[in-house]
Amino acid sequence: MEVFIVILIIAALLGLVGAIIENEQDKAEIDKIEAEYEVFVNKNGKPDIRISLLGLDNSRNWIENDIYVYESSEKIFIKGEEYSYEDILSVSLMDEESFTTKSKNTISRAVVGGAIAGPAGAVIGGTTGRKETETNHNYNVCITVRNLQKPTIILEFHNNIILAQKILDLINNILDINKK
Repeated sequence: MEVFIVILIIAALLGLVGAIIENEQDKAEIDKIEAEYEVFVNKNGKPDIRISLLGLDNSRNWIENDIYVYESSEKIFIKGEEYSYEDILSVSLMDEESFTTKSKNTISRAVVGGAIAGPAGAVIGGTTGRKETETNHNYNVCITVRNLQKPTIILEFHNNIILAQKILDLINNILDINKK
């Protein structure tokens, strides 16, 4: 019994040490990201608009996963790449729909059908269950930019239409500024 308790204590200590090491690694990664952002802000200034492409709160600065807009200099950074407003040529929203069909109560209907009418009733009962079709959306915002090597930026939002629409509206506003 004492050996078991000693092993349990050792395992708990190892788990605690592992958690502390992992926490330190996470802290180091966050510190690195914050330092990169600090360099970014020192070079470009504080952005007028910042939108997280991950849908996260704005407490952390993820240069590669954000959009930064500088209205006075008419610059936009998308996923760490700098573009002037004039480099933005067009924007579109794509919705890749997929459908999932699920059968409801198939087993219970088969059991009841089998109890009432035997094997044939089980087959009929199992196939007459309700079916529900679920629509899944994968929204992408496609931005065409003046860049021969990478003319298209595709931002994926999965089913987050609100964030996709926010980016679409932002880019459409930039395109409207370009017309003036």
